Amino acid sequence: MKKLILIFCLMFFVTGCDVSYELKINADETFDEKATFSFLNQDMTVDDLSVYIKTNQPISNDRYEAKYYDSHIYTNGIYNDLVYDYVHDINSFRKSTFVDTCYPNMKITESDDEIRIESGKGFRCLNPDNGLITDHVDIAIVSELEVLENNADEVNDNTYSWTVNESNVQDKEVNLVLKRNKKNSMDINYFLIFGIIGVLIVMLGIGLFLISKNRQNNDI
Repeated sequence: MKKLILIFCLMFFVTGCDVSYELKINADETFDEKATFSFLNQDMTVDDLSVYIKTNQPISNDRYEAKYYDSHIYTNGIYNDLVYDYVHDINSFRKSTFVDTCYPNMKITESDDEIRIESGKGFRCLNPDNGLITDHVDIAIVSELEVLENNADEVNDNTYSWTVNESNVQDKEVNLVLKRNKKNSMDINYFLIFGIIGVLIVMLGIGLFLISKNRQNNDI
């Protein structure tokens, strides 16, 4: 990400862009992450952006990371969008390149009942020395899990939205507490229980059959 940010910095000094970050938290506790950089097509053509598609972007800042974001270019009216996306599990999301770069103090904690996401203060991606040159970043989180607590600027159904700008960049936090979906684990537990019972019944049947067979042989 450091290389990507440096490239973007040089580019944004010339053009500027709109930045949006979307995260979908699925019922199975996977995290669909998408970062979109939108440029006026008169400033950045598809050909201009294609160079970034050719450069693999690791999903974390780990120098040994061997997994990469999917990258795409979409033309949307007068805009060309450069999009990076990846589906994380909870462990890889903790180390997400975009999260780690923009909110380096992000904490994700788990209990049996909850997942707690706390960004901490100090959004780094409006700072010309460290991040993206843009006047605001829109953040949207869509959750299929029940949200118990949040500090979103706006809530629309299960979509929670924040805007980070120059006036709040030092203090804007993104905080969510999610209720874990135990249905999947309960289904697995029931499956195991019924499976074990089934095996015991089969073994009991075989045992009774062998006992019965042995008695018949003895009678003969």
